[in-house]
Amino acid sequence: MDELIDLLDLKEHLGKRIDELSGGQKQRVALARTLVMKPQLLLDEPLAALDGVIKESIKAKIRQIVDQYHLTTVMVTHDPEEACTMSDRVLILDHGRIAQYGTPADIIARPADDFVRAFILRQLEVKRGNIRTLFADGADGRAAGTGRAA
Repeated sequence: MDELIDLLDLKEHLGKRIDELSGGQKQRVALARTLVMKPQLLLDEPLAALDGVIKESIKAKIRQIVDQYHLTTVMVTHDPEEACTMSDRVLILDHGRIAQYGTPADIIARPADDFVRAFILRQLEVKRGNIRTLFADGADGRAAGTGRAA
């Protein structure tokens, strides 16, 4: 448990009540509580309510934990950038139907249909300007620097 507290930078917050914690601190506490049970992880929009700086910090912590503990992780998100930068594989649903499944690089290079193209490519272009910069290495289909999240 001490290892998780240190990993998630929670030591200085141990004596605080939950209502005294920031959104990012609450997310880290929830993650620590889950990890104590040594589960495979299901993360339901873990970054949705966080601002940019905190979001990037939590993304890095999630990737570190997934790699360090060799966890299989399923993350639900409506943000295509999160999906493409946090995952080895992405599953895109369109009204409950699988629209496409594959590596982020494959989906970006070869969107299966207009829905995938609109959902992934247009949103990434707006956020990043140039979506090709998401993938520096291209060797294994993962975004450079991502963890083992699935």
